[in-house]
Amino acid sequence: MTVSYDWIMNHSGLPWLKLDVQVPTKEIYEELKNAELGDNVIYGESGYENYPPGTNLQEAGKIEKWTGFVLHGIDAYKPRACANYGYENEDDAPYQWTDRGEMCPKTKQFLIDNIPCKRFCRVRTQILGPGGFLNPHTDSDVSGLGLNISSPPKTRYLMLAAYWPKEVEFKLDEKVLPVEEGNIYMFDISKYHAVYNRSPEARWALGISADFSESHEWEDLVVRSYQKYGANA
Repeated sequence: MTVSYDWIMNHSGLPWLKLDVQVPTKEIYEELKNAELGDNVIYGESGYENYPPGTNLQEAGKIEKWTGFVLHGIDAYKPRACANYGYENEDDAPYQWTDRGEMCPKTKQFLIDNIPCKRFCRVRTQILGPGGFLNPHTDSDVSGLGLNISSPPKTRYLMLAAYWPKEVEFKLDEKVLPVEEGNIYMFDISKYHAVYNRSPEARWALGISADFSESHEWEDLVVRSYQKYGANA
């Protein structure tokens, strides 16, 4: 059966797709760890949005468990969508490699060489500490792989599992996905999803959003990945 890129991304109904990319996981994880300077941005406000209104997240002991920093974006301490920083759209946002990105030269080069895109938007670490969890939530109101409510359709979101203890669960529509360290995934995040870190170690992931318009290499990668892994979704 011949399938098209558009069908896979927007009409297949796939909940997730693993990309056919070999990741130098150990090198990337070591660089990311070395770039952590102890001043991470707290992502907790959005990560724990399903707490009852008025909950003091700091007192709840969870807000410090989901943090990170930006490798590519507006700057190392601005991880959120560009609209939060006064830019109307991603074409106007001054995305660039940050000082943290320059501290991770192997990671930077890996992304440039293996994620064929027109332009990287946000690349940020997503560190979920021991005992941390992200309550069930959605990030898009439109079904499709990698679509995010804060970005236009030409921009898609990927996740690279840089360090993923076995006790970490990623649930999508109540199904535990077989996320494995060293792989890159796209998810349909219009579906409810949640993450639970029941390990004694932090989980490290890279959230990657990029403009994939006009990239035939990217389209070929997606089709190849579907042919290799799509039936397992």
